[in-house]
Amino acid sequence: MSIKSKDYWENRYKQGKTSGTGSRGVLADYKASTVNQLIKEHSIQSVLDFGCGDGYQANLIKCPSYVGVDVSGKALELCSSLPGKTFKLRPTEKAELTLSLDVIFHLTEDKDYNRYIKELFDYSTNLVIIYSTNLDYPGAVPHMRHRRFSEREPPHFTLIQYIPNKYPSLTNSDFYVYQKNDG
Repeated sequence: MSIKSKDYWENRYKQGKTSGTGSRGVLADYKASTVNQLIKEHSIQSVLDFGCGDGYQANLIKCPSYVGVDVSGKALELCSSLPGKTFKLRPTEKAELTLSLDVIFHLTEDKDYNRYIKELFDYSTNLVIIYSTNLDYPGAVPHMRHRRFSEREPPHFTLIQYIPNKYPSLTNSDFYVYQKNDG
């Protein structure tokens, strides 16, 4: 049985818990290193991070303009002290790069998942980076539901790079990099 994603995360942060093991240690460093390399390679100047959580991972992303978005007001409160970064409940402007790190499998409701995917691509002017599992099966815990998101490649974007996970003993997530098509 699944639970409402928004309620789960709000309660988790109110209890003083973090975004989880995927946003700490070797996985946080790996994700940040990969994202920062892609930012550099593509000369990205603005990032919109959908699902910034408690901000630990956000603090490792290096880009001149960074805006983190999260469904949890408590998470945004935790992020508010991070220098040089902005945090919001809803996106208000587009960015060159939209980012989704370990979020998709936490969206248990179809309505939330569909809206999230639409906004993730609608708010990008150049690249979308997704780090997630890409399989259809229910999660082992109520706040997870794995989905094969790559089967519905959005119009106007093309998958340009797949980066297999460097730590398969820790996670099943991989990187998927999409680029907006010209015209």
